Formats: sequence, structure tokens, C-alpha cells
Amino acid sequence: MPELSPQIAAYWRQICQQIHVSAQVQRVHLSRCVVLLPFAQLLPIARHYWALAYPDGFVPQFLSTQIWAKQLGSFQLASHDISFEAARDILTATQLLEQSGLLGKGLAGKKYDEWDKNNRDLLAPRLVEAAYEISAGFVAIHPNERLALAEQLRSQHHNGGADSSMQEWLRLENGLAHIAIAWAASSRYASDVLFDIPLVQAKADMLMLMPGFQRDALAHNLMGIWQRESPDSALVLPLLTPIQSGQINVYKAQNAFDEAESAAACVLRHLTDGHAPVALVANDRALTRRVHAMLRAQNIRIKDENGWKLSTTRAAATLMSSLSACSHRASSDQVLDWLKNSDFLEQADIVILEKTLRRAGLARWQDWVRFITADTEKSTHTDADSNVLSSTMKIESLRQTMQGTHKLSEWILHLQQLLQSSRQWEGIRIDPAGERILTALHLKENAAEDFERLAQAQTRMRIADFEKWVNLALESCNFIPTDAYDDAEPQVVILPLSQLLARPFAAVVIPGCDEVRVQTAPDLSGLLTPKQKAALALPTPEMQHTMTRQAWQNALATPVCDVLWRAFELSGESLQMSNVVQSAMRSTGSEPKQLSTEQLFERRVEDAQPTNKPMPIGAEMVPKRLSSSAYEKLRNCPYQYFALQMLGLVEDDELVDEISKRDFGTWLHAVLSHFHRSKKYMKNKAVSGDIYAYTAMINIAAEAATQQLRLPADAFLPWASTWPHVRDGYLKWLINHEASGFQFDQSEWACQTQLRDLTLHGRIDRVDHLVETQGTQSVMLIDYKTESASKTTQRVKDPFEDTQLAFYGALLEVDTLRAAYVNVGEFDTKMVEQTHIVEVRDALIEGILDDMNRIAGGAALPALGEGTSCDYCAARGLCRKDFWSEAS
Repeated sequence: MPELSPQIAAYWRQICQQIHVSAQVQRVHLSRCVVLLPFAQLLPIARHYWALAYPDGFVPQFLSTQIWAKQLGSFQLASHDISFEAARDILTATQLLEQSGLLGKGLAGKKYDEWDKNNRDLLAPRLVEAAYEISAGFVAIHPNERLALAEQLRSQHHNGGADSSMQEWLRLENGLAHIAIAWAASSRYASDVLFDIPLVQAKADMLMLMPGFQRDALAHNLMGIWQRESPDSALVLPLLTPIQSGQINVYKAQNAFDEAESAAACVLRHLTDGHAPVALVANDRALTRRVHAMLRAQNIRIKDENGWKLSTTRAAATLMSSLSACSHRASSDQVLDWLKNSDFLEQADIVILEKTLRRAGLARWQDWVRFITADTEKSTHTDADSNVLSSTMKIESLRQTMQGTHKLSEWILHLQQLLQSSRQWEGIRIDPAGERILTALHLKENAAEDFERLAQAQTRMRIADFEKWVNLALESCNFIPTDAYDDAEPQVVILPLSQLLARPFAAVVIPGCDEVRVQTAPDLSGLLTPKQKAALALPTPEMQHTMTRQAWQNALATPVCDVLWRAFELSGESLQMSNVVQSAMRSTGSEPKQLSTEQLFERRVEDAQPTNKPMPIGAEMVPKRLSSSAYEKLRNCPYQYFALQMLGLVEDDELVDEISKRDFGTWLHAVLSHFHRSKKYMKNKAVSGDIYAYTAMINIAAEAATQQLRLPADAFLPWASTWPHVRDGYLKWLINHEASGFQFDQSEWACQTQLRDLTLHGRIDRVDHLVETQGTQSVMLIDYKTESASKTTQRVKDPFEDTQLAFYGALLEVDTLRAAYVNVGEFDTKMVEQTHIVEVRDALIEGILDDMNRIAGGAALPALGEGTSCDYCAARGLCRKDFWSEAS
């Protein structure tokens, strides 16, 4: 370990000398001297500097309180002790809340679904959080003094003085605080063995404490006990006080992405200049992970001491996707996501299932299961149908194992079997993060038996509650990767700001130094009052401010310190540099360098490579069949027609629970078709023109259409609320329309006609007939629209620009033809007729023949990039319109 910081080296020489001299003065053998360090990462550094100062002889016991306690003996948790494992502590917290009556109604004597789950889900995590905070104070108190202190703390809690609107809130706050205090005070801790002074002094004769920026209450209380027992056998070593600051560089980034890139560039620049190792301070988890990924892409050796939430790892996402897919209310997308991340089905089977699911448009998996099983009653099935049915049944058989109510230990076994059956177990097991997950969730062999012995784990729960338990367990655990580099030293160390203490780094990079991530005011959240915190020796706001200032002064004393902050959040909100950081830099007495992030990057000049408009040839793909929508694509943009019709490229339909306006339009078409057909074929003709009879009939048609299209009632509710207005407006128009002599003839009429070698085909919404006064019969072609009335009017403004009505007119092959759009609006219905439809139809037929001949002759199909057809075009990513050169 090279001498990278003279100040750090001088400090360690002072510490080692003081330890050596004190041991000699007290005539204590060095091997029986215990030196408590503020955090475990200092152990190898302390031993290194001791070896430099005293290469021969014995070495003191450099330890942390946690390591020291482990050396003195094993610790066995009692059933209700705080374990600092959220997966277990959340169960204890829930039981304590039930027993206290704070939940309102306890579980005892009640059925599962009578339990007040909302209060449990809200208060139990809060209780665990409070107990962890309070236990930090009780762990430093002698076990024999804890109950008395707990009674004192409870007596200090405020119980009145609030108006009625605050009574319930105060009851919950006070109740949680009392339970947390009692829980923390009655728990035993692994470090309690350190209070057994005869046992400790049988293995150590002298105790020394190296303080850190964050006060270790346990270590200081132990020092107090040792000093009372034998004043000369306990010594507090000096805290590192930097004499001078290093070179401070300040970089102002524009946003989070710019800041991450700049931080990674700072690290790479230091390594290029030979400044290693580099410390990367983790002020912002998301920002740090982004920088971590960038450095790993450059094959930089990284040691991450900060880690990240276990719930954010890939292995956790895989496991949670399995649980989500087994929920009773699982969406089709959740099931597909699970299948794609497992080897439960063959890839080809998943593709077929997904295509069928998206074609059916069923967002809820249970709706799909009901649909596919009901479909089995059909007499004819294709091989594809049988394949999809088989896949669905396999999935359901596995999902059924995760239904019902079970104890926690049973749920853990079911989850283990689910992961093994879906062939995800091995992938999770060989992943370092996955191995940590298996431990945290007690998924390893026989680990679930840990919960068999816990009374608080005997409650039966459903999968939704088990999923919450799993999520909480993963959220509470950190994953710290252990990368091996064949004994090579790491080039970058990611760590918290406070753990820069006494560590020899050549440079430090500190991103996230804005006012949001480094706040001036300390965090005052929690259930304890300032007086109670003082009684527990927990950090007060003043102490937190002092510790933060000392940590920043230490960081700025690194030979080179890069401070980065962002000017804007991704939302556009402006930011300033943190006042804490600015104050710390002013206290150094030296002026930091204000540098531009552009200096961190190498400029490269490259020639622009504009994209030309695509001009494909489709001579070998001239269609044999043509629909109205396909020909409209050809008229709007030939390339759109080439990509979506000739090549057959299609977007996957979204599996969403929401009913879109397009879905409502499909439903309305089905309603009107049911209504008019039933009206045409009914025996009682007397109802013609009767608004009340029409209303009853169209409501029946609406119910039939809803069932036919399998629309969930809850998702369709917003549209159902507008239906009465739509219905009344349509029926009012219909009565006037029929009074004009029009009679319904056909609806949803699939027809086709031959045009030389080309077949025109389509489905006409509705066809009416009208007997004129001269005795001739006209045909009225109608197409329903649910768009705005102005858009419908615009369609017929230039008759020769409209495709749909003219194309449908070509399918009917009649000359006594009329055509119109019927705009079915929310409050009224209007008919917009296309005049001169026969002329427009004939012109369209000529245009179709001409276009097909040109395509067959090798004419290009260019991308036009004009009008509204580009706004939602599925082929926009293929034509690259946004990157066209002006010349093209």
C-alpha cells in the first residue's frame, strides 16, 4: 500500500506510536491490547501501518465492536429479540401490534379476512424502523439498566395537549413509541457479551478506542466502564484532524445523466494520471449505480463497500416476477414476463401463446384462462389452438400451487418448489445476489424450519401478503458484491462519506453534491423526542451537523477532491450546490477550481451521415387482395404500405386493462349491429319508431356486445357512464332517418369483388335501402365514426381525397348508390353524406388499377413523411424520418 496521503500516513504513525507507548507504560503485552476501530474496513489499513512502524514483534488486536463480540462467544436469539433481519422482525412487530390492540382488532378469534390488514401493513414496518433506531441506544446500555431506562423514556412521552383532530394520530405515535421502546429494551443483543467484564478481561488487559465521525455509543460506554474499573487500562485515541486541504475541483453538470458521465470521466482521468486507488462517495444510490456500470464497462476493478438494495438486483426481479405471475389478479403481461425469464416453456411455445394472447386482447390472465377453457368445447381445433391450450394448462397447474392460505414456512417451501419447477432456481443460486436472496428469504434447504418454531410466524396468509413480506425482506437487505481480481488491488472503492476517515486514497470523487442530496438540516424523523434521544445517547441534530462537517473536512483533505453537482433535475427543477458543501469548502481557506465538465471529455469531430428517404421496390410483392385500410396506407405513404402490408410487419398489441376509445368504437359497432339485426328480424313490427321499445332493445344489444367482446365491467365503467347519452342521441337520429324512408338491410357485411387479377375486400358497417318516389331503389352505404364531428366533416370536404366510402362503393357494384358517414357522438348523432359517390368510386377504381400496374412495373414506394399519417405510424422507426437529410 503506497503512501498516497502524507496526512493519513502521519496520523497512523501517531496512532501506532501512542498504542505502543501506552502498552509499554502499562506493561501490557501487545497481543492483549484491544484497539476498537470505528468500522471494519480500517482493520487491514491499521495492520498495514503497524507493520510499517513495528515490523517485528506482536500486533495489537485491531477490532470493531461487532467482530470483538463474535470472538468472545456465539449468540442465540430468543424468539422475540430484535434480529435486525426485517424478514423476521416484521412478524414480531405484527404480533406486538396485535397484542397491544393498536391495530384496532386483533387476529385472535377472527377469520383471516376480518383482520385489519391496512393498519398492519402501515404500522408494522414503521414499528420495525422505530425499534431499529431505538435499539442503537439500548445496545450501548448495560443489560441490567435497560428496563429502568425504558420506563424513564415512556414517562417522558407526551400524551395530551392536542385537539381532537390529532388525537388518533397521537395515539398511534405514542403507541408505536411505547412498543418500540419496550421491544428494544427487552431484547438481547450479540454485543451484550462485551458487558461481561470478567470474561472480556480474561482475554484483554487494555482497551483503546479510535473514534470516528459517527459516535459509537457502545464503544464509548465500554470505555467508560473500563475507565471506572481501571483508569489506566482504557485510552481514547485522537480523532484525525486534517491540517490542510488538497486540490479541490468543482464541476457543474446539467442533469443526472451528465453528472454520472462526468463522475465516471473524473475517475478515469485520475486512473490515467496514476492516481489510484480512487474513492467514489455514494451520496445518491441511483447515480452511484450508473457510474458503477460505466466504470465496469471500462474493465475497472471496483470494490463496492456501499452496495445497493437487494430488491433492485436482477435475481430479485426474477423472483418477484414469479410471485406476481401467481397472484389471483395477475395480468397477462406479468405471466408472460415470468415465462420469458424462465425455462418453464419452450421459447416457441411462449411466442405462440403471446401472439394468441395479444390477438385476443385479454389483459387479465384469469379472463384468458376462462376464455381458452370455454373454447375447448368447440368441435374443431387447430394444432396451434391445442398447443396454446396445453401451455395455458401447464401454467395454471403451477400457479395453483401458490393459491390458498398458508403459514410462512409453507409459503417458503411453495416458493422454493415454484422456482425449481419453473427452472429458475439454478439461475438464482449461481448469481451472487441470488445466493444472498436465498439466505434472506430462508429458501435454502431446511431454512424454512426457522419459522416453524416462531409463534409469530404461525399466522396463515394469502399470496398477496406473502408477496409483501418477500418485498419488505428484499428492500431491507443490502447487496455488496464481492468481485475477485486475482489478488490485484481495486482501482476504485465506492463508500459512504464517513468511511473516508484515515484511509489513504490518491483522489476522491464526490457526485451528488446538490441541495437535495446533501441537505443542510439533519433528518429529524422518528418517534423519539430530543430529550429521549439524549437519554439514549443517540445523535442530536447538533451532533449530526458536527459529524457531517468533520466528514467533509476530511474528504476535502484528500490530495485531489472532485466535487460534482447538477443544475437541474430530470423534471426540469433547478438546483443549487449544497450549503453544507459550500461551507466546508470555505472553511478550508483555499479557493476551489470551478471547472467545466466539457474538459473531462475528449472532443471528436465526425462527418455527419444523413439518412436518405427509403425508396423500396415492390414489383415482386404485388398484392392479390386489397382492403380499404391497406389502400389508404398506399395513398398516404407508399413506404407505410410497403412495410406494413407487403412485408407484413405489425406492432404487438398492448395488453392493457383500460378500455380505449378504439375499443369503445368496436363495442359500439357490435351494439348497433346486434340492435339492427334483432329489429329487422323481430316479428312485432309495431315497435317501429317507438323510442321506448328501441331503448329497451338497444340496451339488450349493449349487454350482448359486452359479453361477446369480454369487456371487464370495472374497466368499461367510464364508457358505460356515457352510454345513455350516446344511445339517446343515436335513437333520436335513427327515428328521423327511418322517417325519411330508409330501411336497414345489412350490418357488418363482409363482401368482395374482383378487379382484374386483384380482389377487393372489406366489411361494411351498414347498408340501408331507400325506395324513391319514382319506384327506383337506392342503396345507402353507411360507415360509423366515433371521432370528432369536425374530423368526419373534413373527410368529405374533398370527395376524391376520401378512400373508405369510395372503396366500399366499389365492393357493391351498384349505380344507384349513396354513401355517408354517421358520426355517433356523446350527445348527438349526425350523418355526413359523400356526394357524387359514383364518380368518386369510378375514379378510385381507375387509381387502384394504375397504382398496381406501376408497382408491378418497378415503381419505387417512397416514404413521403407528410401529413398526420406520420404521427402514429408503426413504420416510423424503419423509414428514419427524424434523420432524413434536407437534400432527400
